[in-house]
Amino acid sequence: MTLLEIIAGFLSLTRSAAASRINGAFGVLLFAESQWGTVSILLLLLLGLAAVGIGLMVWRPDRFVRLAAWIPVHLFYRVRVYGAEVIPAQGPVLFVCNHVSYIDAFLVFLAQKRPIRFVMWAPYLRLPGLRILLRLAQVIPIDASSGPRAIVQSLRLAGEALAKGDAVCIFAEGGITRTGFMLPFHRGFEQILKRTPANVVPICLDHVWGSIFSFRGGKVLWKWPQKLPYPVRIAFGQPMPPTVTAVEVRQAIQKLSADCSIAAASKRRPVHRQFIRMAARHPFRTCVIDSNTKKVFRCGEVLAAAMILAKKLRPLLGDTPMVGIWLPPSPGGAFANIALAILGKVSVNLNYTSSPEGVRSAIKQCGIRHVLTARLFTAKMKLDPGPVAGLRSGPLGVAAWQAHVGGFGDRHFFQRQHRRAEGRDAQPSKPRGERGIGNSGHRRRTERSPAGYLAALS
Repeated sequence: MTLLEIIAGFLSLTRSAAASRINGAFGVLLFAESQWGTVSILLLLLLGLAAVGIGLMVWRPDRFVRLAAWIPVHLFYRVRVYGAEVIPAQGPVLFVCNHVSYIDAFLVFLAQKRPIRFVMWAPYLRLPGLRILLRLAQVIPIDASSGPRAIVQSLRLAGEALAKGDAVCIFAEGGITRTGFMLPFHRGFEQILKRTPANVVPICLDHVWGSIFSFRGGKVLWKWPQKLPYPVRIAFGQPMPPTVTAVEVRQAIQKLSADCSIAAASKRRPVHRQFIRMAARHPFRTCVIDSNTKKVFRCGEVLAAAMILAKKLRPLLGDTPMVGIWLPPSPGGAFANIALAILGKVSVNLNYTSSPEGVRSAIKQCGIRHVLTARLFTAKMKLDPGPVAGLRSGPLGVAAWQAHVGGFGDRHFFQRQHRRAEGRDAQPSKPRGERGIGNSGHRRRTERSPAGYLAALS
């Protein structure tokens, strides 16, 4: 029994109209196979596909590019599209998109129905195989290393394409992100819009970071995929006027990213649960590095410190939904955010560089009654909650969790730190720099970090 007979027999068991038509087509193939043989039928199919491909390349090159890009995109990705209905069906339109991976152009191209001319890095057009597809797609090459004149010429070509009524897409970051965070936007597309006004449609590629075509882990392609097919989301924003600036478009894309995250919130594991899962699997992996002391905190250490801090904060915070954090970017700030997430609280990181009025406004809007901070930091950056709230010290010392976390091998280490912070340990602390032996057998420092306090806003 041949493969065609097996497929035809399977389709005969179904009763749908589509299956009936396919079954009829396979019946024709079976008849042709009985007359000419399997090899002849396969050769005819290949010749037919080649003829269709050549016809598309000549008369509809955009359809050929779409067909060629469909295979790798749907092999590695599971794409969900939001807002494609806002794209104008005809007329000039400028797509502005964030740049996360090497396959971003294909993702955008397949997420909507219009042919797009991409403003793309010129060296891509010299890659074998890919060069043919890019030329059929009529990409506009741009290369900053060729000088200002070459850049101006590329922007002029993009303006001419808009003047013809085409859709043009530009990656305003000027390069692929190496960290997963959106880079500042260049203002080149503003020059295009000055010559040829057109509506701007922001595009957000969400959750593409982490796929094999992104730079996560410092490698492209040469890494194991996290999931196949990898789920990604593409969101199109409302058209914006030609007078829009690069900052406004970037903010619109950031809002689209937030909307995508909200839409997928029910399918995602919360951040603190994901951290606990990762720390349990890789307890010795580097997690936090203090930029001042160069101290390295491993995942297991951070998890232990956050759990201890969460246990101490639970009776103090009660049912307060939001808790403020008045700390600089530091390991202490990271521990505080993780501990509050474990408690189910919303962390409100107050911006200490803002004006006192701005800080008081944030406290009032969020209804904050508790602020987690440290004495060493408040000695330099005073927290002024305003006349309606009085600031007082709480019973918990931040030294209990901000201290030398590397000594977590001694299970009594944090208990001693808590007792000292609460004034219940009469034993004098050892001089700074003195060495001790923990229960785990390794040497550790018994120094204390600067004591902190829990500030409650009543």
